[in-house]
Amino acid sequence: MAGPILTSEQLGRATLARQLLLERRPTPVKRAVARLAGVNAQGTEQPYLSLLARVDCFQPGTVVRLLRRRELVRATGIRGTLHLHTADDFLAWRRALAPVIERVARNDNSRDFQTLDLDALLAAARQLFDERPRTRAEWIEELAPFAEQARRKDSVGLVVRAFLPLVQLPPAGEWGSSEAPAYQLAETWLKRPLGPADEGLRSLVLRYLAAFGPATWKDLQYWSGLTGLREVLEKLQPRLRILHDTVGREYFDVPRAPLPDKSIKAPPRLLPALDNLLYAHDDRSRFIETDAPYDRRRAVNTFLLHGRVAGTWTIERDRLALHPFDTIPRNQRAPLRAEAERVLTFLAHETITVDLP
Repeated sequence: MAGPILTSEQLGRATLARQLLLERRPTPVKRAVARLAGVNAQGTEQPYLSLLARVDCFQPGTVVRLLRRRELVRATGIRGTLHLHTADDFLAWRRALAPVIERVARNDNSRDFQTLDLDALLAAARQLFDERPRTRAEWIEELAPFAEQARRKDSVGLVVRAFLPLVQLPPAGEWGSSEAPAYQLAETWLKRPLGPADEGLRSLVLRYLAAFGPATWKDLQYWSGLTGLREVLEKLQPRLRILHDTVGREYFDVPRAPLPDKSIKAPPRLLPALDNLLYAHDDRSRFIETDAPYDRRRAVNTFLLHGRVAGTWTIERDRLALHPFDTIPRNQRAPLRAEAERVLTFLAHETITVDLP
């Protein structure tokens, strides 16, 4: 299914619309997490700030309730990093994501994989989790005989977390929680089995396009960490629409997904470090100028103006400091300040002071 030729601005507006960043609505949190294809959760505050930027009237207690009701889970997933997913999506995608999660563990522990008896280690670990949930420190201690085979004692912790489909149990991931997380097998905690890898991969690809498209196969590969995705997209092509940019690059998309005009206004938004918006495309030009002083390998908070990354932000005591890459236009200063004050209020700072040079 062919479509129009898109400029970088149109690609950006399309993704912003799907990421709930063009208009903030009171979207149910579970529906928002599903629509976003998951929310990065490497830090406790990160998923809450990502949702705050997108959901009107967002309350952190909603996430807490959904975690306790087992409708959301915090677990290792996309790119082998912690994410907040709906339980349905995690169960559907975990086997499809296993190759990248396991690859990350192997790369981090390449020497130890030559000496560890992986099958015996995982069988022993499953027996532990069949008894009850464990913290990482607990299972490392209980699996100490296997650690003797490894160069690093912590390798046992990394391998078990990567090769078993574990989820972190509440209160891990809850707003304000600092407790060491306890883990349990996803099938046990959610009382449902993992889905098959092939169906999960097709679902993952389609949901990625719905959340971040239009996109190239390289974009999909960068976001997921998986390989061989060009072939998957080619098999799905009858179900997709094909678009091109102004230099002829091919983009894949799901039918009827929004393609707003580039003239649609994009309001200022503050995003936390590692927000998936900035980790979903190999080519970052739809959101970031090529000469912008920004390196997504560094975990920094960013803010958007006119739908593009215009600077970073930090919190220092009771002040939220904005660090723009360039002069902020006069007509954008008040909206940006209001957005920053909204974030600071959410973080419960008593004194609301925003520094805007």
